[in-house]
Amino acid sequence: MKIIRAGFGNRNEAFIEENFSDKVNIIYSNENNKGKTLLIQGILYAIGNESIFPSGFKSDEYYFFVEILIKGKIYKFLRMKNTIITIGDNVFRVCTSISEFKRFVNENIFELPLILKDEKKIIVDPMLYYQMFFIGQDKRNSSNIFNNGYYNKKDFFNMLCTLNGFPLLDIEDEEKEIDKKINENRIEIKNLKKMIKFLKNNPKVASFTNEGIDKETFDKVKDELNNIILNISNYKKSRKSAYIRKTNLENLIGELRSISHNVKKGTVYCLNCGSKNISYTNGDISFDISNTLVRNEIMNSIEYQIEAEKELIDEAEQNIAIWQEKLNNEMSKDYSNLNEILLYSEDIMSSKECDEKISILMDEIKELDKRKQEINSKNKEAIEESKLMKSEILKIMNEKIKELDPHSRIKFEDLFTKSGENYSGSEEQEFYFCKIIAINEYFKFDFPIIIDSFRDGELSSSKEMMMLDTYKVLNKQIILSSTLKKEEYNLLKYAEMDGINAIDYSKHEDNKILQEKYVEEFSKILDLFEVAK
Repeated sequence: MKIIRAGFGNRNEAFIEENFSDKVNIIYSNENNKGKTLLIQGILYAIGNESIFPSGFKSDEYYFFVEILIKGKIYKFLRMKNTIITIGDNVFRVCTSISEFKRFVNENIFELPLILKDEKKIIVDPMLYYQMFFIGQDKRNSSNIFNNGYYNKKDFFNMLCTLNGFPLLDIEDEEKEIDKKINENRIEIKNLKKMIKFLKNNPKVASFTNEGIDKETFDKVKDELNNIILNISNYKKSRKSAYIRKTNLENLIGELRSISHNVKKGTVYCLNCGSKNISYTNGDISFDISNTLVRNEIMNSIEYQIEAEKELIDEAEQNIAIWQEKLNNEMSKDYSNLNEILLYSEDIMSSKECDEKISILMDEIKELDKRKQEINSKNKEAIEESKLMKSEILKIMNEKIKELDPHSRIKFEDLFTKSGENYSGSEEQEFYFCKIIAINEYFKFDFPIIIDSFRDGELSSSKEMMMLDTYKVLNKQIILSSTLKKEEYNLLKYAEMDGINAIDYSKHEDNKILQEKYVEEFSKILDLFEVAK
């Protein structure tokens, strides 16, 4: 994978960088605020990363573009807010959310790993995936992932395990549920034994046990009916919502087809201004749909969404039918004398029934214990493999830190520091360098390594040179950024280094990387994506 060019802006101001090479690239300047970080953040943002722009930068006003070579094919991405358009491999796809974009990437460009999160298997979001080869300048935290929120360091490690071929099972919650159920069964067994004793001392109460059904059965029936009705209601709501979305999409595609038909018969133009350009807005981006190809691709995208809504409707209807049948079956049962029996006792059971219930509960406990053993056994192999993987990555990390500094007292014992503990100064840079190199060497990723402010924290020149030498021999694209001291800049530090593609941003005005001179070229990029003018 290789970044070919990248940029951001709109039709009034823009910036484009197209000087990347397939070796080590260093974007540098003699001062801060020259736009290095905005460009690097923009590259990742264009392909689905979370927004980590400075608070003063109004990212919602700009489009972010990146062109990437992936597995021999060129893909172009354009993002505005949460909408990402992809062009490449005979595809023009508009994704209106990061969730939709990650599914598209996973199915069409490169595979994203599955992890178990909140007892569900999910495709990881780009923001977690990219942290294996991208280190931003802001929100660094050596005790957790960057910008942690929905995801955390446990999810990051689970992702590595999945990529290693041995995904970890999230058995902690399941074990808690099993232990909870075992404890409930034991309490019920204890109460049933008390009931047996009570029945022996109260024979008249026991005589009611054969006159119908008991309170326990009544409660069970009541709960079952409530559960069935709730499920039917939820699926009906889901079906209605999907039907409304499908209808709106069908109306929209009908309008687009009408426009297509009218274009074939003659010319469509605006009655107010006379323009022949027709635009379609999805919420974030307006597209010029007077272009037949774009109009067809947008209609294809909408048809894809319609099919997805149809699947949701069919799924909801199938579930409604299933639960309705359960309701009919339950309502057809005969529960005679129910109210009369319940007047006499909260828990009327015969001694024999209590014994049977105790036997059932004890069998359940045995099955639950067996389930605990099974999930622990199943997870044992994954745990052992995860330990081996972690050990190998840490071994590489500790080898790298010794190469950087033979006298270093640092010994990495985990992929993250303890909670609340962070590396500072040059040690932070050394930690992230060792970690990203180790992960890269272990998994042999094809992705470029991208590090913003790679020598922050007064990193010594000798360590910096050792890092650069390491990057050079990786035989892959590296994109770094750095702010030089005045004397370093005057000595053309990076410009004359072998194996380094030096990109100087010093001539940019402070906080003014966006310029009018790039507008014409950036407008051509927007036109390529059929963004309406």
